[in-house]
Amino acid sequence: MRKEKTSKKNKKVKITLVIFLSICLICSISYLIIYFIDLNKNKDLYNDLQQEITEDIRTEEVSQFKNELVEKVKELQKENEDVKGWIQIANTNINYPLLQATNNDYYLTHNYKKEYSSYGSIFINSNCDIKNQNSNVIIYRSLYEK
Repeated sequence: MRKEKTSKKNKKVKITLVIFLSICLICSISYLIIYFIDLNKNKDLYNDLQQEITEDIRTEEVSQFKNELVEKVKELQKENEDVKGWIQIANTNINYPLLQATNNDYYLTHNYKKEYSSYGSIFINSNCDIKNQNSNVIIYRSLYEK
């Protein structure tokens, strides 16, 4: 009789453990699927923006390129007043709008369209004065990788 009780208890524990581990597995797989969907959405968003910005700007003259880039940034500022400029570093994947919010946490989890994104954006420290050319500008890079 006692062995039966112990056997039934062990069986219940095993079933509970299998159910718990199955739920953990399902949750983990769901998280990974959501993670990769968000990654691809973020990549597409910034790739489209980079193409839009650089597609129309195909010039050999640097000053003309700068003027056209400034105009493109002004168009972006109509969508989002937090756009402060554009950062592009040769021989890297860095080619993005520079953002600046009133707090440093916002663009850790939002893209340039102010949509939630777990990858965030490249942004300037909220305390930096970008108009003062004598001050240092602190730029934060999000988790996003191409």
